[in-house]
Formats: sequence, structure tokens, C-alpha cells
Amino acid sequence: MKLKIYLIVFVMTAMSSARTNIDFDFEWCFGRGDFATAMIPVFDDSEWKVVNLPHDWS
Repeated sequence: MKLKIYLIVFVMTAMSSARTNIDFDFEWCFGRGDFATAMIPVFDDSEWKVVNLPHDWS
């Protein structure tokens, strides 16, 4: 039983050290309002404001 616990702890610590942090706080597009067609890949968001996160509504 102890061997299983040690093995689980070892695997979990090995997995946690393999993480990669990805910074995705830059170059988001912001448009105020309701855009029902924004989910389609060819949606034109060229008039939206480019923002960096964190961002507020102002």
C-alpha cells in the first residue's frame, strides 16, 4: 500500500514540474455589444479595439 502511495506522489510531482506557463494577456479584440455572429470563423472584428489583459469596460 505504501508503495502505491509513493508511486502516486512521485508521478504527481513529476507531472507538476513539467507544466508550461503560457502568457496570453496580449492582443485580445474587444467589442462592446451583442455580436450574435462572432462565433463564426470569418467574422470581421477589424473595427474592434485591440486590448491587453487585464482590461475593464471603459
